[in-house]
Amino acid sequence: MKVLFVRFSSLGDIILTTGVIRKFKELFPDAEADVLTYAPFGDVFKGLPFVNRVVEYGKKDGIMAYFSLIQKETEDYDHIFDLHGKLLSMFLKFHAQADYHKYIKDSAARRRFVKTRKPDPRLGLHVVQKYFEPISETFGTPMPELEELRPVLFSDAKPVEKHILVHPFASRYTKTYPYAAELAELLVADGYTPVFAGEGKAPDVKGIVDKTGKSKIKDFLIL
Repeated sequence: MKVLFVRFSSLGDIILTTGVIRKFKELFPDAEADVLTYAPFGDVFKGLPFVNRVVEYGKKDGIMAYFSLIQKETEDYDHIFDLHGKLLSMFLKFHAQADYHKYIKDSAARRRFVKTRKPDPRLGLHVVQKYFEPISETFGTPMPELEELRPVLFSDAKPVEKHILVHPFASRYTKTYPYAAELAELLVADGYTPVFAGEGKAPDVKGIVDKTGKSKIKDFLIL
């Protein structure tokens, strides 16, 4: 059995898929599990023993490059698990010959809760459980305990004592961490060295290491 897992972005969501794929491989050790993602995030999966192959798409390459890529790379899968649920990933449903399965995002339930505070039992599910649902439904496997779906990271990077990675940035301003400077000051006062990374501006705090815009994802992944 050959399976393709699809999640294009963003970094936190990408990382959350790793435990789901690992659990799938535990249940189906003879299956091949490949991943389709945006090029910057492929490093998250490289080196993970349960991921067979990483197919990367450069977001800036354009839609025609994407169509060409999936024509070449998605013809021989038995199942495609869409863990993104956007138009780009849902196109696979109509192109690929594989059985297509998409996770339920519950976007409407979230918006309704924000407006009305009306509870919905679906909102109590962790996102990794939602990622695993189509696998469970397809193969009739029970939902694992939350701990069994914990994300997995791997890299050859060596931890540096007393250094703490700080990544307060996000693709949307509303998701950024607003107290980065205050956090850095507290860490420095406690004898730690905050290392700021990502695409953004590091705070002007004495004692930090500024690697914003200078490091790749794999440089900061620690087993």
